[in-house]
Amino acid sequence: MRLARFRPNQIPCVGTLAACSHAGIVDEANEYFEMMQKEYKIKPAMVHYGYLVGMFVRLGWLDEAFDIIKRKDVEPNEFIRLLLIAGCRKHGNAELGFYAAELLLKLKPKNTETYVMLLDMHISAERWEDVSIFEKIDE
Repeated sequence: MRLARFRPNQIPCVGTLAACSHAGIVDEANEYFEMMQKEYKIKPAMVHYGYLVGMFVRLGWLDEAFDIIKRKDVEPNEFIRLLLIAGCRKHGNAELGFYAAELLLKLKPKNTETYVMLLDMHISAERWEDVSIFEKIDE
Protein backbone atom coordinates (compact mmCIF):
# COMPACT_ATOMS: atom_id res chain seq x y z
CA MET A 1 0.00 0.00 0.00
CA ARG A 2 2.79 2.38 0.83
CA LEU A 3 4.52 1.75 -2.51
CA ALA A 4 1.26 2.47 -4.34
CA ARG A 5 0.81 5.61 -2.21
CA PHE A 6 -2.52 4.28 -1.07
CA ARG A 7 -3.80 5.97 2.09
CA PRO A 8 -5.61 3.30 4.11
CA ASN A 9 -8.62 3.79 6.32
CA GLN A 10 -9.60 1.58 9.27
CA ILE A 11 -10.62 -1.41 7.14
CA PRO A 12 -7.23 -2.37 5.61
CA CYS A 13 -5.72 -1.83 9.05
CA VAL A 14 -8.14 -4.38 10.49
CA GLY A 15 -7.08 -6.91 7.85
CA THR A 16 -3.41 -6.26 8.48
CA LEU A 17 -3.75 -6.62 12.25
CA ALA A 18 -5.90 -9.73 11.83
CA ALA A 19 -3.21 -11.35 9.67
CA CYS A 20 -0.46 -10.42 12.13
CA SER A 21 -2.56 -11.59 15.06
CA HIS A 22 -3.35 -15.00 13.63
CA ALA A 23 0.26 -15.49 12.51
CA GLY A 24 1.52 -14.45 15.94
CA ILE A 25 3.94 -11.88 14.56
CA VAL A 26 4.04 -9.43 17.44
CA ASP A 27 6.66 -6.97 16.23
CA GLU A 28 4.89 -6.43 12.93
CA ALA A 29 1.49 -6.10 14.60
CA ASN A 30 2.83 -3.46 16.97
CA GLU A 31 4.58 -1.66 14.11
CA TYR A 32 1.40 -1.52 11.99
CA PHE A 33 -0.68 -0.47 14.98
CA GLU A 34 1.67 2.44 15.66
CA MET A 35 1.92 3.32 11.95
CA MET A 36 -1.86 3.37 11.69
CA GLN A 37 -2.05 5.98 14.41
CA LYS A 38 1.05 8.10 13.83
CA GLU A 39 1.51 8.04 10.07
CA TYR A 40 -2.10 7.72 8.90
CA LYS A 41 -3.81 9.43 11.88
CA ILE A 42 -6.33 6.60 12.22
CA LYS A 43 -7.88 6.31 15.65
CA PRO A 44 -7.99 2.64 16.66
CA ALA A 45 -11.43 1.07 16.97
CA MET A 46 -12.40 -1.75 19.31
CA VAL A 47 -11.72 -4.32 16.58
CA HIS A 48 -8.08 -3.19 16.28
CA TYR A 49 -7.57 -3.62 20.01
CA GLY A 50 -9.39 -6.95 19.86
CA TYR A 51 -6.88 -8.39 17.40
CA LEU A 52 -3.94 -7.25 19.51
CA VAL A 53 -5.45 -8.67 22.70
CA GLY A 54 -6.36 -11.90 20.90
CA MET A 55 -2.81 -12.28 19.61
CA PHE A 56 -1.27 -11.81 23.05
CA VAL A 57 -3.80 -14.17 24.66
CA ARG A 58 -3.09 -16.92 22.11
CA LEU A 59 0.64 -16.53 22.74
CA GLY A 60 0.07 -16.71 26.50
CA TRP A 61 1.32 -13.13 26.99
CA LEU A 62 -1.46 -12.22 29.37
CA ASP A 63 0.23 -9.25 31.00
CA GLU A 64 0.77 -7.70 27.56
CA ALA A 65 -2.88 -8.33 26.69
CA PHE A 66 -3.95 -6.67 29.93
CA ASP A 67 -1.63 -3.73 29.23
CA ILE A 68 -3.38 -3.20 25.88
CA ILE A 69 -6.75 -3.20 27.65
CA LYS A 70 -5.55 -0.71 30.26
CA ARG A 71 -3.82 1.70 27.90
CA LYS A 72 -6.45 2.27 25.29
CA ASP A 73 -8.76 5.23 24.87
CA VAL A 74 -11.98 3.22 24.70
CA GLU A 75 -13.52 1.14 27.48
CA PRO A 76 -12.99 -2.53 26.50
CA ASN A 77 -16.13 -4.31 25.45
CA GLU A 78 -17.44 -7.59 26.80
CA PHE A 79 -15.77 -9.65 24.07
CA ILE A 80 -12.28 -8.31 24.77
CA ARG A 81 -12.70 -8.88 28.50
CA LEU A 82 -13.93 -12.43 27.86
CA LEU A 83 -10.88 -13.04 25.64
CA LEU A 84 -8.60 -12.12 28.52
CA ILE A 85 -10.53 -14.24 31.04
CA ALA A 86 -10.51 -17.26 28.72
CA GLY A 87 -6.78 -16.77 28.12
CA CYS A 88 -6.11 -16.59 31.84
CA ARG A 89 -8.06 -19.78 32.33
CA LYS A 90 -6.21 -21.54 29.50
CA HIS A 91 -2.74 -20.39 30.52
CA GLY A 92 -3.19 -20.76 34.27
CA ASN A 93 -3.06 -17.14 35.41
CA ALA A 94 -5.87 -17.38 37.93
CA GLU A 95 -5.23 -14.10 39.74
CA LEU A 96 -5.41 -11.98 36.59
CA GLY A 97 -8.41 -14.03 35.47
CA PHE A 98 -10.24 -13.38 38.74
CA TYR A 99 -9.47 -9.67 38.48
CA ALA A 100 -10.62 -9.47 34.84
CA ALA A 101 -13.80 -11.38 35.71
CA GLU A 102 -14.57 -8.96 38.54
CA LEU A 103 -14.20 -6.04 36.14
CA LEU A 104 -16.50 -7.71 33.63
CA LEU A 105 -19.09 -8.51 36.28
CA LYS A 106 -19.16 -4.84 37.26
CA LEU A 107 -19.87 -4.02 33.61
CA LYS A 108 -22.32 -6.89 33.02
CA PRO A 109 -23.48 -8.25 36.41
CA LYS A 110 -25.88 -10.78 34.90
CA ASN A 111 -23.44 -12.33 32.42
CA THR A 112 -23.87 -16.08 32.90
CA GLU A 113 -20.82 -16.96 30.80
CA THR A 114 -18.56 -14.96 33.11
CA TYR A 115 -19.94 -16.74 36.17
CA VAL A 116 -19.34 -20.12 34.53
CA MET A 117 -15.73 -19.25 33.65
CA LEU A 118 -15.17 -17.79 37.12
CA LEU A 119 -16.56 -20.93 38.77
CA ASP A 120 -14.35 -23.10 36.58
CA MET A 121 -11.28 -21.03 37.52
CA HIS A 122 -12.12 -21.36 41.23
CA ILE A 123 -12.45 -25.13 40.87
CA SER A 124 -9.19 -25.38 38.88
CA ALA A 125 -7.40 -23.34 41.54
CA GLU A 126 -9.00 -25.53 44.23
CA ARG A 127 -10.44 -22.47 45.93
CA TRP A 128 -13.31 -24.42 47.46
CA GLU A 129 -14.35 -21.69 49.89
CA ASP A 130 -15.00 -19.42 46.90
CA VAL A 131 -16.93 -22.12 45.04
CA SER A 132 -19.56 -22.05 47.82
CA ILE A 133 -20.38 -18.45 46.84
CA PHE A 134 -21.84 -19.73 43.58
CA GLU A 135 -24.26 -21.98 45.46
CA LYS A 136 -25.74 -18.88 47.09
CA ILE A 137 -26.25 -17.21 43.69
CA ASP A 138 -28.41 -20.13 42.56
CA GLU A 139 -30.78 -19.77 45.54
